[in-house]
Amino acid sequence: MTERTSGAPVKQRKNGLDRKISDELATNMNEGWDDTERDDLKPIAQAAHTARRRAELSARFPGERLVIPAGRLKVRANDTYYRFRPSSDYAYLTGDQTENGVLVLEPREDGGHTATAYVLPRSDRENGEFWLSARGELWDGRRYSLGENAQLLGLPCADVRA
Repeated sequence: MTERTSGAPVKQRKNGLDRKISDELATNMNEGWDDTERDDLKPIAQAAHTARRRAELSARFPGERLVIPAGRLKVRANDTYYRFRPSSDYAYLTGDQTENGVLVLEPREDGGHTATAYVLPRSDRENGEFWLSARGELWDGRRYSLGENAQLLGLPCADVRA
C-alpha cells in the first residue's frame, strides 16, 4: 500500500514499526481505566529518619537552595536499560527509589528549608502516555500518584515535568 505525500509515493510498513496509530486503537486504549488512587497508604519506615536527615542538612546550609537529583535510567545496547539505582544522597534524604526524582530544599525567610520531592506521577490515560511511552505504566507497572507519594514519603510532592 502506498500513500502520496507531497507528490512522492511512501510505502507503509506492515511489520509493526509504523508509528501511526489507528483512531480505533487510540480510543480503545484511552477509555475504561478505573481510578486506582489509594488512600490507605502509610508512610514508609524511613520517613521519620529522612525528615530528621533533611532537617540536619537544612541546618548546615542556611539560606541556600539545595537540589538533590535521583538520577536517570541509562541505556545499554540501544534497547535495554541498566538496573536503576538512585543517587545515595537522594535515597538517604527521601527514601524514594524511583528514577527522575529531584529533592529541592527551598530556603525560608524564617530559617530552615521547605522540602519538596519532584517525582514522576501516574501516567496520563488521556494523551496515551500510559501505553505509548516505552516507560509508560502499561509496560513498567503502576507508578504512585503525587498524593500517594506524599503519603509514603512524608513530604510534599510535585510533578518533575512541570
